[in-house]
Amino acid sequence: MLKFICPQFVRPIFILAAPRSGSTNLFETIRRMQEPISLDRENTPLWLRVFPPKKLVSQSEYISAKECTSGNLMKLRTFFALKLVYDRHTFRPNILINHFILRRQIYSYLEKTIANCFHLEALKRMFPDAFYIHLVRDGRANVSSMIEGWEKIVNVNADLPSSDSNKIQHWSYPMPPNWQSQVKHSIEEICAWSWVEHNRVVLEEFEREKSSNYMRIRYENFIENPRTVLEAISKNTGLTISADCINYLNSNPHSRTTISPPQKDKWRKKYPNKIRRITPYIEPMMERLGYACSRV
Repeated sequence: MLKFICPQFVRPIFILAAPRSGSTNLFETIRRMQEPISLDRENTPLWLRVFPPKKLVSQSEYISAKECTSGNLMKLRTFFALKLVYDRHTFRPNILINHFILRRQIYSYLEKTIANCFHLEALKRMFPDAFYIHLVRDGRANVSSMIEGWEKIVNVNADLPSSDSNKIQHWSYPMPPNWQSQVKHSIEEICAWSWVEHNRVVLEEFEREKSSNYMRIRYENFIENPRTVLEAISKNTGLTISADCINYLNSNPHSRTTISPPQKDKWRKKYPNKIRRITPYIEPMMERLGYACSRV
């Protein structure tokens, strides 16, 4: 029954990024290109429904090959399709007719879910022709933004290990493997570790394969010259830059997840001591991502 109602997706596009790296702004821009079909929010609830962390071997949001059973993957694909028909308060009869009744394939499905950094095994099996856009950001600015958002973005599915030595009251953002081992560290150390892990898992997956269905984008380049970045995305994905997309960029929008107004090198003013403390730890990953790391 699930196989019957689940349409085929053709080369879906997934944005991969660490938390607070500007991925919402990139997603909102790309979804205004001519072709994409997308949801208006992240798909986290569906992933957690099919792959609850407490039942996974890693006790995190990392999904291993062993857990990617055909039943789980078919269930998830079907949930994706059903949510495309009815997403929050939006009913899309055109998708219902074209892709469920007429059985046409779904083209240019676009998704941005931060935990997808840890869902790559499942995504590759469900969508073997998918294309991945890896958004990266200067680790110092990224970790600073994660610290700023820690109290506002709580992961309610993460039960902290019971200990009087915990330095935090809750976990925020997706749970990388071994996240429980970090709760006794300072907030800046936790955020730095999480930033490294999100990017490490993605890099190890695609550097190993040297895949042609992967591109990396710098957040700083997107902010400074968005049209050039969009042209690169268009070339790699086949998506068409639309007037709506350009109008959105020209409006200089703030992401709906913005906590404080963007500012160049904001970390130097907001959390300078905390960021300098963790810079030696994040420096190898920054260099791996192509960032020069001055410790000034």
